[in-house]
Amino acid sequence: MTAYPNMKASGVSWVAAMPAHWEMKRMRESFSFRKGLSITKANLEARGIPVISYGQVHSKSNSGVGLCEKLLRFVNPSYLDTSANALVAKNDFIFADTSEDLAGCGNCAFIDSDKYPIFAGYHSVIAHPLLNGNIKYLAYLFQSESWRHQIREKVNAVKVYSITQKILKDIFLLLPPTDEQDQIVRFLDWKVSGINRLINIKKKEIARLGELKKTIVNEAVTHGINPNIPMKSSGVEWLGDIPEHWNTLKLKRISKERKEKQLYTPNTTDKYIGLENIKRDSEQLIITKSEYDKSIQNFCHKGDLLFGKLRPYLSKVIVCPYDSCCTNELLVLYSFAGNIHFLRYVMVSKSFIQIVDSSTYGAKMPRANTNYIMNMFVPLPPIEEQNLIVKYLNKQIGRIDSIIDRVIKQISLLQELKARLISDVATGQLDVRNIEVPKYEYVEENSDADPDSDDESEDVTDEED
Repeated sequence: MTAYPNMKASGVSWVAAMPAHWEMKRMRESFSFRKGLSITKANLEARGIPVISYGQVHSKSNSGVGLCEKLLRFVNPSYLDTSANALVAKNDFIFADTSEDLAGCGNCAFIDSDKYPIFAGYHSVIAHPLLNGNIKYLAYLFQSESWRHQIREKVNAVKVYSITQKILKDIFLLLPPTDEQDQIVRFLDWKVSGINRLINIKKKEIARLGELKKTIVNEAVTHGINPNIPMKSSGVEWLGDIPEHWNTLKLKRISKERKEKQLYTPNTTDKYIGLENIKRDSEQLIITKSEYDKSIQNFCHKGDLLFGKLRPYLSKVIVCPYDSCCTNELLVLYSFAGNIHFLRYVMVSKSFIQIVDSSTYGAKMPRANTNYIMNMFVPLPPIEEQNLIVKYLNKQIGRIDSIIDRVIKQISLLQELKARLISDVATGQLDVRNIEVPKYEYVEENSDADPDSDDESEDVTDEED
């Protein structure tokens, strides 16, 4: 690939030069615009016609061109006016009209299917192309970091960045001839598919390593680390056989539930731990931009064990690193006489999580009952053996995590390569007109396998019964 032989100054800041034969137009000349539909929480709890929500446009659309059906939230059609302008169609682009950070400005979803009637949520702007040409070329252009830069230059921010129809109407488009648009799409589909294939292989490797971690932990906390030790029946279904010198006790017999409350005050030194701050299958805390109002919250102390009751399959279990307020979706345990890290490994083990998860109630927000968890039997080796198991697991899990981190970095580099390629080709920095595209099978990037994806986009405000 080489640069175009004839380039000209673009006259805009976001791309210095463009092919001499390309056009530049403002979006107002090439798109019609309308607003999304206002949807209430009650609507979202029902099932029916799919609605694209702000969170899905904002966080998911950049993973590829198009919109996956699984990203849609559903509302009952009886709540909706089917003549509303918010009903979107094939080739519509749905822009999130707000963003929590500058990097998210310009995120959009591309409707590449007319399989379903779909509504756009209130926090969105629908843009419909009026020009002839290959619409998928525009989808690639809109993914370009260069193109999105001009939106970031225009947005205003107080608490969030607002992307208005006026801003979008003033944004420039680069428009190659139609046959060149077709070739750009053919080329990018081919190259992006190849990169996606590599990314998916890496994600499968991460999934395999994650399962290996779970197997190692499960084996160690139920059978110990000495393969020659005599075994006995535990009498507990999820445990099976355990070393004959181990005991089993109900969780409530070896620990206590902390029910302490404290006033949380934002914008102070007060700390807060929400479910979104806990990385799944890890003790790592994640810094987020979540904001919490001043209110009375649960309180946890350094060294307490925190277990996520909401969607327990996410395996959000950590030893609290500092005194903090925390969400009531965390079961807070203290007063364990053994090694608290051993108890964490027990409660994050695959078998324990499966049993807890099978007990959950609530279709939309599956949640485990505290009493159920506290009445579960857990294995209890002597303290010296607990320490040895923790040391062994820390070493084994640490090795696997270091491999996972390396693969995650490789995925990040591949995604950066894909983004750079899309930007360079869609903005005319690379000439692909004479490149022959071979036959291939298109591969989407598998977002389900994202190593850090927790599917936490929905509210978590429901109270436990």
